[in-house]
Amino acid sequence: MEAVPNPKLTFAIGSCATGGGCWFDTYNVLGGVDNVIPVDYYIPGCPPRPEAILYGVAFALGLVSKKVAEERLNQETLEELAHGKSIVTEKGLRMVP
Repeated sequence: MEAVPNPKLTFAIGSCATGGGCWFDTYNVLGGVDNVIPVDYYIPGCPPRPEAILYGVAFALGLVSKKVAEERLNQETLEELAHGKSIVTEKGLRMVP
């Protein structure tokens, strides 16, 4: 690690690198790579999807925001169902305010 010039970013890519994967409890696996070298970013998956790797690198470089879009889930009440006011239509879900 000392031979790599600054700035350096380390990524643990895949479930084997992040926590040892399905071999986490075998005699020759120490766990995740963070037990050996310091890790800055973890990218999960077995195998990790290419878009997850791209997102992780873009996130590390500050090209994407940290915010996640809010998702609102609505559920019909028994009274709405009794009156035929379902949020599920033939074309999919309709938004209920």
